Amino acid sequence: MPIDIGAPYDNLPVAELKDRVLAFVTNPVEDRWDRALLGQYVNTVSPRSVFLRNACVDAHVLDLGAGDGSLAIFKSWPFITRPDIRMHAVSLEVGERFDLYDDYEIANFEQTSPEFGGMLFDSIICTHFIEHLSNPARALQFFGARLKPGGGVYLEWPHPVSKNMPSLKALQECGVNVMTINFFDDGTHIEAWPMAEIAEGLQAAGLQINTAGRVWFDFLADQPMAHGRTDNNAADLTYAVWYKFAWAQYLIATKPYPAGAIRASAITHARPRKLPEVRRGVGKVCRGGASFLSRWQRPSAKAHCNVSRPMFDIGRVSSYASTNRASLPAIFAATSDDCPSSFQTALPLTAAMQLDRIRL
Repeated sequence: MPIDIGAPYDNLPVAELKDRVLAFVTNPVEDRWDRALLGQYVNTVSPRSVFLRNACVDAHVLDLGAGDGSLAIFKSWPFITRPDIRMHAVSLEVGERFDLYDDYEIANFEQTSPEFGGMLFDSIICTHFIEHLSNPARALQFFGARLKPGGGVYLEWPHPVSKNMPSLKALQECGVNVMTINFFDDGTHIEAWPMAEIAEGLQAAGLQINTAGRVWFDFLADQPMAHGRTDNNAADLTYAVWYKFAWAQYLIATKPYPAGAIRASAITHARPRKLPEVRRGVGKVCRGGASFLSRWQRPSAKAHCNVSRPMFDIGRVSSYASTNRASLPAIFAATSDDCPSSFQTALPLTAAMQLDRIRL
């Protein structure tokens, strides 16, 4: 399958790419965004966060390669809460936040597959995991076998451009405290698998490619850089480089329904027992999922959001943004409870979040 999602820096000569990275991490940066606001925004529109929040009602979600368990935070932060989601973790050791999961298994995936009593999952999230595998085909087959029909898997891992980045040592010599920048900075990395190879493996496992992209936050990448310099935070400084140079790539694949099958959960999903909560302003909560748009301002009936779908639907919001730009909330002008400032710029910019890449 000929698929590769490009970004502007991919084709630069290695020496020029390294020079651009070093310039980015050393040039002066103005701190424009509040740290909390930045975290809320990025974790509202990032593809991983959107995928989790779009899980079906009462979904069982597997976090494969769960690390410290940070993914579970997104059930309740920011803004849209999903207490109905049940999360299951797999990792080499117990993570700091594993108490937020419904259950977990400690295992080496290359030696044994997760069991969970043979459970089939509605969603599987696998971030920065397959680059540690000597053969990702086993994981891809696992996804096909353990997803329910209609379920989906989100995969995120380093793009091959990461191999051309300056080394950790080179950035540290410039006084920049970072973690993994060049792919080989992490001694446990095996391969930055080409997207086409992973897509082909997913299709061989019976899945359909739904979305492909790069995690590219070009317009705000300097802000985690500014915050990271202030308190010498290695995570912020690392993510700044990743966001600027589209370091990571992602795929979303879904498991099709068998021909003639009836979607048994259709009625249940049409009338969820408990809608997710949408936080408006400070300390206020409303119910109704995507209705946060109509609570800010009342768009025309033609461009209304379907409040029966209690999720942050990128496709729907993108359509709204592209057809109603004149009526969108002003960037950085939202200060009242009815127009939470933490959603500033989200609507006019989500139109760029389509199948080819994310550029915000």
